[in-house]
Amino acid sequence: MDPDSLTGPASMTDSTLSVYNGNEPFFTFFSSAEVALATLRLSLEDRCLFQASDLAAQMGTLRREFQHDGKVPEALQDVLRITNQLQARVQNWEREVQNRERAKLEMTGTRLQRLRVEASQVRGKIQMTDRVLAKLQIALHQIQAEEAERRASEDDENESVVAQFHEAINAFFGHGLAVESELDHEESPGSGFRAQVWDQPFFLAVAQWHREESTNGPENQRLVVCLIPKFKDIAQRAARIASSVSLRAIGSGLQESIAFDTSHPFADGDSNQASSPHTKWTNFSRSPSVLQELDRLIAKRFDQDRSQLVVLHAEIPHELARDGKVVLIPAAGC
Repeated sequence: MDPDSLTGPASMTDSTLSVYNGNEPFFTFFSSAEVALATLRLSLEDRCLFQASDLAAQMGTLRREFQHDGKVPEALQDVLRITNQLQARVQNWEREVQNRERAKLEMTGTRLQRLRVEASQVRGKIQMTDRVLAKLQIALHQIQAEEAERRASEDDENESVVAQFHEAINAFFGHGLAVESELDHEESPGSGFRAQVWDQPFFLAVAQWHREESTNGPENQRLVVCLIPKFKDIAQRAARIASSVSLRAIGSGLQESIAFDTSHPFADGDSNQASSPHTKWTNFSRSPSVLQELDRLIAKRFDQDRSQLVVLHAEIPHELARDGKVVLIPAAGC
């Protein structure tokens, strides 16, 4: 078996499941190493001075642990530890062989010849065991390299998706997008809820104004800005994108940096309730005009249904929104 035929770990769906099923080709290297250690006898003149059965048991335990957790660095450390323990015993055995050979004047020629033949046979088994352990280390190093390459590829893809989304945000907000409550569509007379939708190539942008008509003062008006990715590859990286995207909001003579959070407001399939734990965010799914526009665009442009959508949302502080007009600008580095 050659290490070139290795396969990567399966995805874990539960912490109690194993990373590998144990039938992957490289597990034969674990088995071969365990057998080689279990059958190795460091003998001299038909007497076993040292054996490696305990190391074989450690190798069996290592195999089971690696099958469960798939941790390559830890497995490599354990293989090296077992190899070092074996080498220490081999060195002690070699010293005994040398001591016996120095006493050759006390031996008959036949006895000396038997000793040398036996030592040669044991050394052959030692070399075979060393080769098996080396192949196991090579296999683990290759798995480690493949995992590093896979992570690098995933990182490159993530960076590409995030960069594209940043470019789309910069293009949309440009030098400043003015959002005014009086220009937005009111859901129903006296509702105090207004929404505006922009259809962009990579996302649907939604601005929502909410007013509490029963209260007076600037705190009765707030603005929530939402970005809904249209494609799964973007939605899968929504949390990463949200952590790297921010806007500058300017309004009422003030300005402030605005960060985004993520939620799945339609995951429960009920358009009247949001699944997000943020109560300030529940108004999104109660907007009929937004839902109608969303469903229309999903049928044409989105590659996933409403229940799978992820929303990046940011609430503008009411101090900035109290005059009913906020200008949104991409923050530096976005």
